[in-house]
Parts: sequence; C-alpha cells; structure tokens
Amino acid sequence: MNIEIDVERARKVGKILIEVYYSDKEKSFFGQKKAPEEWFKPKNLTKGSPQHIHYVTLICSLNYMRDADQLWKAGMETFEDEETQWVFDVNSEKLKNFTELQKALQKHKLSQRPSQDTEYWQKNILSIKEKFNGDIRKLIIEEGEKDAKKIYNLVKKNYENDFLSLKGDKILPYWIITLKEVCGLELKNLNEIPIPVDVHVARATIFTGCLKGEDIEKNLLKVNSIGRMKKNIKQIAKKIDEVWKKASEKFKEFEKYKLDEPLWTLSKEGCSKVKNRTCSKYDECPVKYLCVKVEK
Repeated sequence: MNIEIDVERARKVGKILIEVYYSDKEKSFFGQKKAPEEWFKPKNLTKGSPQHIHYVTLICSLNYMRDADQLWKAGMETFEDEETQWVFDVNSEKLKNFTELQKALQKHKLSQRPSQDTEYWQKNILSIKEKFNGDIRKLIIEEGEKDAKKIYNLVKKNYENDFLSLKGDKILPYWIITLKEVCGLELKNLNEIPIPVDVHVARATIFTGCLKGEDIEKNLLKVNSIGRMKKNIKQIAKKIDEVWKKASEKFKEFEKYKLDEPLWTLSKEGCSKVKNRTCSKYDECPVKYLCVKVEK
C-alpha cells in the first residue's frame, strides 16, 4: 500500500491538540468531561506505590476493545468493594481459585470476557508475585532502569509468557505511558516506544491529513469485522507512529507520547461522527481547518 506522511501537517495538528486538550483539566474536546482521578487512583492508594502500580497494570491488561471510561470506573468500584478488593492483592490465596476470581471480576463488570479476562488477570498477578517477589517495580525500576524503551523490550522478549494481553502492540505502550501519567513514575525515552494505535488514533491521523494514500480509507476504515479492522490497522501502525515521532522530534513543540489521549478523543467524539462528508461536531473541533474529510 502506498502511504505518505505529512510531517508539517502533523506538527500543526499535534501542537493544537496538546494545547487544547491539556489546557482544561475538567473537560476535553467537545465539552466531554475527563475521567475522574479516583478511577485511576482510589483514595486509599498512595500514588506510585507498588499497590497503585499493580492496580494500573492489571486494569490496563483488560483494555482490549473496551470503553476506557467504563473499564476504569469498574476497576475503581472493584477496588473500593471490600468483597472484591482482594483481586488486586498479590498475596491473596483466593487468586488461585479461578471460579472465585472470575466471579469477583464480574461483580462490577470489570471483566467482560469472563474466561479470558480471568485467565489474563490470574496469570499476570501471579507473575508479579513469582517473578518480581510481589513488586513489579523490580521490572520497571531495577531491570528496566526507568527506561520506557527497555521496559517495552523486556516485556516483549523476556516476559512475553508472563504478561498476557499486556504485551500487545497497543496495550503495552499504553501501559507504559499510564505508568508515567497516572502513577507519576519518571520514565525516560517515552518517545522511543510506539504510540498506542487503535481505530480512533488511526482515524484521527488520517482525517487530519497527516497520513495519506489512495487506498488507505478503503482498506482501514470501511471494515465489516473486528478481526479485519485490527489486521488493517496493524499494517499502517508504524507509519502512524512515524509521522508523529518525526513531527515531535523535528519541531520539538510537543512530545509524541502525550498525543495518545487527544487523538483518541478527537476521533471518538468528533471524527467518528463524519458521514457523507459532514460532521455534527465540526464547529466544535479544534483542528477543523485541517480536516480533509469534511466538505467545507
């Protein structure tokens, strides 16, 4: 597939998205409220503690084809419930009981794929206990040396059988970015890991004209099944990462990893509303003059 990247255009889009998205802590694009902080850090967790990092890690591992707000809300409710809080405790003996764990994960709809999610959760939390003596910071800080790229490669190559789901092309960089943004870990080389690419990040990149190609929309966005969508996005994920990486490095006006949420929100609340070259959210869009899909 012939694909072109427009680095100068990505510079303009990226700069605007970063400025608008992070300028208002209460709302993001189109008046949408951002997720409450307590979803990411329940009040009785200390920011950046092993327990907080495990909380974030385990929830991230279930972030596959999920509504992010629903997922984090369910995670907070599960943690705050005395009957289900044990699912986050690496030392709980109940974790070995698959049926009991499955039931607990479903109580607040933290799990939506009962068998698979339970398998992932059980394997991941037991790996934290067995491989890192119950403290995943041994991977992040000691082995990974707080280096995002090194952590990424360790999970991909050394611990690929220990962290089910978390090692995915989208979820792994999403998790590492979340360690920085939510847990407050000071990580270096964040721009050296891929931007988490899903259909929303892909759509926003294409609709703003940062990625171009004759067959790109036909092959990527007009799909009839989740399987095809995932396969087609994977084909252009490297190009999506390339255009944002080059724009951030060349002009040094924003950091690539900070674009994940703004791009995702732009598509979910705006670009996904485009039909027949019109958009119901066009007037509210911060990058509307750079849109290539809406007839002006």
